[in-house]
Amino acid sequence: MISYFTLQLLGVLWSDNIESAKFAWEVKASLLFVPLIAAIPGSNVRQTWLWSALWSVVLYLIWRFGSGLWVYAFQNDLHALHYAGLAGDVHPTYLAMYAAVALVVLPEVLDRKWWRTFVAGLLVLGIGFLGSKAGVVAGLPAVLIYAYRTHRSKDVRQAAPQVVLLAALLVGSAALSSGNRFVELATTLETTFETNGAGGGEAVKSSSSGRLAVWRSSLELIAVHPMGVGTGDVEQELNALYRRDGVDYALDRRLNPHNQWLQAGVAFGWPGIMVWSALLFAGFMLARRRRDATLAAFVLIVALHACFESILEAQRGVVFVSMGLALLANGLPSRPNHVH
Repeated sequence: MISYFTLQLLGVLWSDNIESAKFAWEVKASLLFVPLIAAIPGSNVRQTWLWSALWSVVLYLIWRFGSGLWVYAFQNDLHALHYAGLAGDVHPTYLAMYAAVALVVLPEVLDRKWWRTFVAGLLVLGIGFLGSKAGVVAGLPAVLIYAYRTHRSKDVRQAAPQVVLLAALLVGSAALSSGNRFVELATTLETTFETNGAGGGEAVKSSSSGRLAVWRSSLELIAVHPMGVGTGDVEQELNALYRRDGVDYALDRRLNPHNQWLQAGVAFGWPGIMVWSALLFAGFMLARRRRDATLAAFVLIVALHACFESILEAQRGVVFVSMGLALLANGLPSRPNHVH
């Protein structure tokens, strides 16, 4: 994390937009300070962080579902029960990431079986009704991990009924609340394959096609700038390509790469991609060495979301990721957890 923040500092040397670079330093300051604070000898705050990560998400979802039902009862409006309406002040994809992490840490935090089952169902419903495509992609393995850890057995068949039930709840709630978004994704992928990956600006009218467009632009910049465009110039360089290609959807929204590997590559080139990859790999190897299922699951969920979002470009992402990795890596699990 400190190495990635160091790239933020060095990247200003070949950046034209200094003010934007300074703002990036402020947003990502957690990558520098959280690891240093976590390394201070003292009490193990791992359990405190896990407890707060779980119950803050649970209470927030209860509040948002309650508010949505109230709006539906008195205004007959279902928008408050899915996607941005349910997420409130939190971006749906990030809230889905928090909920997926809360689901996989649930067995370590809560022992009461029936209460734990209720909380798991609430979290799965939350991920589904948020309708985030990245959230559903990460939610399915989160369900598998939760069910397996709950049974604490090498016999996966014992967890199968719970996996099927929770997966059906996740997919069903996602289809019910945001089915059109997933149909649009399938249509976008089909069109992309038919055109062999080529796409014009006129076809970019949705979040899925917009994401594919920014991925293409990001890959082009990485190919041209193997050391990146600099800390502060990512947005203006991408916007220049959007303008050139007529991708008004991405230009109007000033979209970032929506992929943390591509974000690191556009800003810092291959060194950025390597440092970000090394951070996740180090977390997984530490989890494997300690047989720490919670840390391994956290790394997996972060990596899955990082495939679809530049999760270190907003404090709602960088603070959560840095604190989770630092505190889980610095503390030991309260009970044996097996990673295979």
